[in-house]
Amino acid sequence: MAYSKALTSPDGRTIFVGVDHDAEFKMHPSLFKKILDSGKSVGFWYEGDGSDKSKIGKLPWKGSWDNLVKSNSSDFYYALFSNSLAGTSRMIDELTNPNKTIFDAIVDAGDSVAHEALRGNTSPRKLEAFLIDVGGSLLQEAKSRMATPVALKAFFKKGTGLMWPDNWRSAPTKASRVAIRANKTRLNTILQRPGVFFLGKDHLKTLQSIRKDLVFMQHNTAKGLNHGN
Repeated sequence: MAYSKALTSPDGRTIFVGVDHDAEFKMHPSLFKKILDSGKSVGFWYEGDGSDKSKIGKLPWKGSWDNLVKSNSSDFYYALFSNSLAGTSRMIDELTNPNKTIFDAIVDAGDSVAHEALRGNTSPRKLEAFLIDVGGSLLQEAKSRMATPVALKAFFKKGTGLMWPDNWRSAPTKASRVAIRANKTRLNTILQRPGVFFLGKDHLKTLQSIRKDLVFMQHNTAKGLNHGN
């Protein structure tokens, strides 16, 4: 298993630690010690609902950095299709109701299925706008299919596939463009803020493309310094 990597600002007060949401968290001990030492002064932040906290460790968390994001955009329903495998499974369990359409089940779930930035501002109108923007006939399917486990699984599989194809960075689909917009808003919120921010490993490349002075942190090895395995 590859070690997790981390980016740092030149002054060392802003650090981004990459996490694989669907795998064990593993980081070179000397690098993790550097991160722990830095976090004592600037604080530790987890991503989303904190599902990664248990595998990272019992740190003095300040909270979810997603709670710092402010936006009323319907783009932030993108959280529906941006979960780990376990997170999607939990969402399907929450939404399952054979007496409701998928659309109505999502509306009734309210804030619990939207990104933190949209909480308190979810609405049928915004959900409809989001599904139109995502495309792929998802709005029609959400309004016509009942919220059974089988239908929900197919709905989330389709939405996730549209939003996160292998080449999503090149924005090949309407859904991937929604995700890119939302993620840029999220990442810009913490880009210049002091803190140690744990987040999905795929964000590291995006962060480096936005803020050019970020560099990979190095760890000590018998042969010198390294930021890889």
